[in-house]
Amino acid sequence: MISGDYKKAYESIFKEVLSESPSHYYDEAALPSYMYANKFISYVFWQRVNMALSLATNLKNKAVLDFGCGGGVTFKYLDSCHCKISGCENQFSQLAINVAKKLKVDVNIYEDLSEIKDQQFDYIFALDVLEHIDDIGPFIDKFLELSHDKTVFIISGPTENILYKTGRLMVGFSGDCHKQNIYDIERKLREKRLHRIAVKELYPVLTLFRVSSWSK
Repeated sequence: MISGDYKKAYESIFKEVLSESPSHYYDEAALPSYMYANKFISYVFWQRVNMALSLATNLKNKAVLDFGCGGGVTFKYLDSCHCKISGCENQFSQLAINVAKKLKVDVNIYEDLSEIKDQQFDYIFALDVLEHIDDIGPFIDKFLELSHDKTVFIISGPTENILYKTGRLMVGFSGDCHKQNIYDIERKLREKRLHRIAVKELYPVLTLFRVSSWSK
């Protein structure tokens, strides 16, 4: 789904962005991880995106919200499916805007969910972002407000197990900004009466990330 050429398009942009920014500035957007010299680590980060997109089984001409879109790693694929793309990014909104321009992809970028009104999305992605938020309840409520009965929510996040923490140390990331793990997030989705459709794990034995799809 995500080809070598797909990765190269982003890596070229990310390399330029990182060369022009202070060290570690884009760590929270995971830009260095997509480019990491250790091929296993870069593979893991791209693979979780690949897994998330694979759970969206019918994207053609759909309205899609990518919450916490960061460097816009979903944009190119969503554009190839002729989606109407919206991104929400409060910390790196200019990065998302610049990436979309360089890819020549039409994306509506919002800095806050409260800016999005009177819209309903067919798919809502929240990939490795909810673990940064102390109380995700109001965010889930807003997702529900922006959805219809057939909307699919696609979520990913870290397990915070020993293998994940070891890998995080290898890339020089402390993880202090992580308030919870993917299991906490999934539990809160269930509390909001969302139902899990499917789940994928990377890797199944010592899982680094869980990626799942949900519906009302």
